[in-house]
Amino acid sequence: MLVRRIYEWAIATPAKTALVYCGIPFTYRAFALRIEHARQTLGRQPLRPGSIAAIRVDSRLDAWIFALALRSLGLTTVAVRSLAQIDELGLDDLGCVIAATGDNPSKQLRKRARPYFVMQIQTNLYLGDPGGELPDPARMPMRPGAHIMLTSGTTGTFKTAPIDDAIAAIRQPVLAAQCGFDERSVVCLFDFG
Repeated sequence: MLVRRIYEWAIATPAKTALVYCGIPFTYRAFALRIEHARQTLGRQPLRPGSIAAIRVDSRLDAWIFALALRSLGLTTVAVRSLAQIDELGLDDLGCVIAATGDNPSKQLRKRARPYFVMQIQTNLYLGDPGGELPDPARMPMRPGAHIMLTSGTTGTFKTAPIDDAIAAIRQPVLAAQCGFDERSVVCLFDFG
């Protein structure tokens, strides 16, 4: 499970840079602490393991933090560009919506037979120090979740591709080998709206 591996790296190499976002470097420890803070916060909410969590925030790093936390709690995540996209994708087993403050999910989402939880957040989770200690990753209770990758939608319709840990375990080493990635690689991701 990816979250467990991030925590292991945070313990083994706490000061090593995991990522740089908006010019701010984050160590593995800082990244893992933010995920753990989100896990603890979300773990107190009425989540349904096995359901889908839609994430609509502007910060890619905030989206990653919430997605990793939710996946470790047994939910399948999907990052959406707008709340309306949730209905367009036909996400019938919606368990929760993580939305930026200012969004209004109750007015933008169709009514559903099954209730879902809405959490509105302040964005920029990456600012400030969440503090705290990391749990032992070997003893962490985690339920495997998945992520729904969306296609570009250039045909007018987005298609979904669920990726769980078993698929990622096969896909990631192949992708790393094809691209020549190793522990020294720096990968730049652009966020084209």
